[in-house]
Amino acid sequence: MKRKRQDGDDDIEERKSVTIESLAKQIEDLKSRFQKLEETFNENKTRQSDRVVLNIGGTRFTTSILTLTTDKDSFFSGMFSEVGHQQPDEYNEYFIDRSPTHFPIILNFLRGYDVEERVSSLDAPSRRELEDDIDYYNIRDMFDLCPRLLRKQVPI
Repeated sequence: MKRKRQDGDDDIEERKSVTIESLAKQIEDLKSRFQKLEETFNENKTRQSDRVVLNIGGTRFTTSILTLTTDKDSFFSGMFSEVGHQQPDEYNEYFIDRSPTHFPIILNFLRGYDVEERVSSLDAPSRRELEDDIDYYNIRDMFDLCPRLLRKQVPI
């Protein structure tokens, strides 16, 4: 009888041990999942604080400083550098007195999209306006899409 009771006690102890180990693993898994969620939250929070609104000729574009400063020699890199960092206006926007017509092409290029087809589909006057904007914003990585700007780079 004692033997049977001892075997029963052993079974209970073994089940307790398995249950405790299982719970400990679940707690560790939950901690890991929580930590990943916290990291994601902090990354998103950082991205949100990096968000800017550009007012280009009266049209608002929302993007990030990271996107705008992709080309390190651009107008925007200078605008958001420690030295030249401009402050937003009273509407929490950065106003740039340029036409907004072709800015979506420039912004999509900075976001990593292939805009070559869109650029080549423009008529001559529109293409020239886009080239003027690319030159103004000094997006050198886009000069390849604009033969006139490429010629401008070549020393005589």
